Amino acid sequence: MTLVSSLPDRPLTLTEDESLTEDDSVLKVKPVRMVSDPDTGHRGNVYLMGAVFATDSSLSALQYSPDDRSWSKTYHDTVDPGSEQSLDSLVEAEEVIEESITEWEERGEVDEEVHRESDSFGEMEFRDSNGLARLLKQHYNDAT
Repeated sequence: MTLVSSLPDRPLTLTEDESLTEDDSVLKVKPVRMVSDPDTGHRGNVYLMGAVFATDSSLSALQYSPDDRSWSKTYHDTVDPGSEQSLDSLVEAEEVIEESITEWEERGEVDEEVHRESDSFGEMEFRDSNGLARLLKQHYNDAT
């Protein structure tokens, strides 16, 4: 089973992304794109739409598409996660996901950053995106 096929046909919540590291093949998950619950903000459910997954031999960027209700791999690099090259790959993987944020901002679906947090794997930003957040919440609720 591939990582993409193991994900549900809905956005993940931030707490669900943490459970993905329980799979022995996934060493670390770095959230890249999150959208706050439209009713409770970043203190409620936070929907994960993009993340970088590190295994013992690669980095992959996965992204959720609300249009297709599915996840896809948008970046992959075979690299030792402890190497200097892995940092370059991490930046590239994040940039691939961030490019779509710019496109969504231009279409008015995602608004500016409203909250930022840091953890041991980097920074996470939360964006306000009322219409998109309601859509993601509906996808999540429909599937759970």
